[in-house]
Amino acid sequence: MPLQSLAINDFRNLSNIKVTCGSDFNFLSGANGAGKSNFLEAVHYLGTGRSFRCSVLQRLVQHQAEKFILCGKIELGSNQAVLGIERSISEGQKLHIGGEKTNSIAEFARWLPLQTFNQESYQILTSGPRYRRQLIDWGVFHVEHAQLLLWQQTERALQQRNAALKQQQSRDQVSLWDREFVAAAYALHNSRELYLKKLVPLLRTCLAQLLDLEGLNIEYYAGWDMKRDLAEILQYSWTRDSYLGFTQFGPHRADLQLKIGQVPVQDVLSRGQQKLFLLALYVAQGLLLNQAVEKRSVFLIDDLLAELDMGKQQQAMHVLANFDAQIFITGIDLCELANTAQRINNKDIKMFHVEHGIIN
Repeated sequence: MPLQSLAINDFRNLSNIKVTCGSDFNFLSGANGAGKSNFLEAVHYLGTGRSFRCSVLQRLVQHQAEKFILCGKIELGSNQAVLGIERSISEGQKLHIGGEKTNSIAEFARWLPLQTFNQESYQILTSGPRYRRQLIDWGVFHVEHAQLLLWQQTERALQQRNAALKQQQSRDQVSLWDREFVAAAYALHNSRELYLKKLVPLLRTCLAQLLDLEGLNIEYYAGWDMKRDLAEILQYSWTRDSYLGFTQFGPHRADLQLKIGQVPVQDVLSRGQQKLFLLALYVAQGLLLNQAVEKRSVFLIDDLLAELDMGKQQQAMHVLANFDAQIFITGIDLCELANTAQRINNKDIKMFHVEHGIIN
């Protein structure tokens, strides 16, 4: 299993917590404010080095404590490691993999490929392209090992070009960064496009099990008109770029356009249907991860059963039961979660109850 055990000290209302995880399903029940979402947040922080709820460190460290510590035992294929994060209010962050210090949170992400499904996830459908780019780049990062370097090269060239534009430098000076930016842009675009060609058929298969969607259109926009050369577009748009102080075209403007007919899916689907659409999207990514590099993702789902009727709950659980991942699901009603767990066959299942920051 990816996450074998997790120790949590002074993270929000969780202190001196040690949990041995189930390899397939882990259900956490408890009242609002008990600490269920805090547990998911701790797992998320271990794999990403950040919270999915806030950026204020003092809110993450337990009241009157100086730091929090997260320590997880990870199994990745035939390899094992212990990942540790210590985050201090006064001394910053310390990262350890197998007892060795590291400065790379990307290495944590490689060991613990996390997918987090909570209220923020709806922004993939309802907000701007940034959230959909992040979704694509998560998948490319885990499937294509060179993706992080490509993204970093693109960002570096873009930042330098934008700095030159803001400083009102000449066309020739701005163009010095175009060659590096264009080369990195095409490489990043190609990796995204290849990933989506593999992902979209899996997404359609997952959606067919959850929703009846006729006329679904899935289109990838590169961030510029692919019928024209990006270098040419940058030269043509230089005057406007210089006036705005930033680069209008490139992979930083890419988007995954999801429509039913010509209407964005969020304008057609109900809240519950959006939840199922997103569930299918995450499951498709997990399936591709497993197929491409034989990794199991760790899927964190906050309050799965909310907004779904009984029939849709059963459909969602059927899809998850056939998904080879380690899954953590929270819910308020213990009986409801227990009934859901009883419908799952041939899986390792663990039930936890959370109360006042104590996990049993």
